[in-house]
Amino acid sequence: MPILERVAANGFDGLIDTGVSAFEMLAREVSAQGLKVMLIADGPDETAGGYGIDQRSYQTDVRRQNNPLRHIFLSAVSGTKQGRGRMRRTALKCDVIPPEFGYRPFHFSPIHQAAGQDYLSNIIDTRTARSVARHYGGAPSAYGDIIEHLDTTQIRALSYAQYSLPDMFNLRTDKAFLRVSVECRMPFEAPEIVEFLIAMPAALRFSDGGKTKVLLRHICDRHIGPEVAHRSKHGFAAPLHNTPEIRSQLHIKEVIAESSIFDDLPFRPGARDLILKGRMTKMLWPFYVLAKTRGHMRSGRYQEA
Repeated sequence: MPILERVAANGFDGLIDTGVSAFEMLAREVSAQGLKVMLIADGPDETAGGYGIDQRSYQTDVRRQNNPLRHIFLSAVSGTKQGRGRMRRTALKCDVIPPEFGYRPFHFSPIHQAAGQDYLSNIIDTRTARSVARHYGGAPSAYGDIIEHLDTTQIRALSYAQYSLPDMFNLRTDKAFLRVSVECRMPFEAPEIVEFLIAMPAALRFSDGGKTKVLLRHICDRHIGPEVAHRSKHGFAAPLHNTPEIRSQLHIKEVIAESSIFDDLPFRPGARDLILKGRMTKMLWPFYVLAKTRGHMRSGRYQEA
């Protein structure tokens, strides 16, 4: 509980992911055992195609290539918020192309994007929502001379490596482990391995049968066994704040309800009620962090755990 409260009150760096708490708890256990270094397997999910959302992006790539007329039709229907809403209520819900996805310019929705443009436009103005939704997931301009030679899955891996890994995932582990003076090493993010994984063609990332990280699963099958190699993906830790007891002790909804952020910052009218009463319960933690951090910064006090 103290860790969750302190992490929530120190979101000044923009990192509002609940995973910071879970990693810090792990780091504290490592420190309690008298150890100073821990290896973390972060990296391959981003650079080798380990997420379902990236597999769905690849399926859109394949449909665009193999059935261009259907892709044009789905793109046209998905071109408006109303059209996307209608598709989500029909058998076409899995074929919705979100507004932050495209090829000219290239863009996709990375795994760590909690909400897309459609949802964000309900709580902030549309122009800002579009900008926020496209902050990550673009083709890195620094590699403009090679982008045209890469397939779409390679571009996504390059984008993850350029933006998401350093700015989100590595910041998350640094913030958690370094707080308790434990060094976190990530062997799968060695430059040579990252370059190799980015260079892999789509066939080594995704299979027609729905498998992700195809090459890495094959290696794991050979050296560890099929039970580990072919099991479905599950996260590192359950969202602690979603536990009813913890949510109650943190007074998450009460803190959001009483916060002045919706009055002081440019949110749309009704944004507070949408967060508190809407179906997107995963948005409660980010807004709890915003509320706690704003209160913390206003107080001028440093909260220690």
